[in-house]
Amino acid sequence: MVTWWLTTKTSSYSVSELWRREVEMGFLPHEGDHVLILTSEEEPDGSIGGYVKRRYWDFDGKAHLEFQEYVQDPPEDFKPNRIMTSWWTDRDGDLEEMLRASGWADYDEWTRTR
Repeated sequence: MVTWWLTTKTSSYSVSELWRREVEMGFLPHEGDHVLILTSEEEPDGSIGGYVKRRYWDFDGKAHLEFQEYVQDPPEDFKPNRIMTSWWTDRDGDLEEMLRASGWADYDEWTRTR
């Protein structure tokens, strides 16, 4: 089991949300690899990928993958890079809703259910 981590930010970069998901994987991607982080059964082309920003192991040997951050409705001068990418709500849909539908839970929600 690999723990996935994803941060979403508002356009002002000030408010962020940390998301978590546990995924059974047969391999561990490297930093810079592209991985499908969202899948949609309703839309065959609705899968969304993210780049692995960092991978690490905790003291128990459990693997973790941290993905590039998604900035929702970024300012005009935003330039996507290997650390952050853009998400346009009016074009791409409700990111939070899509994350939840793909098995992600925000960190606060996850800690309440443990």
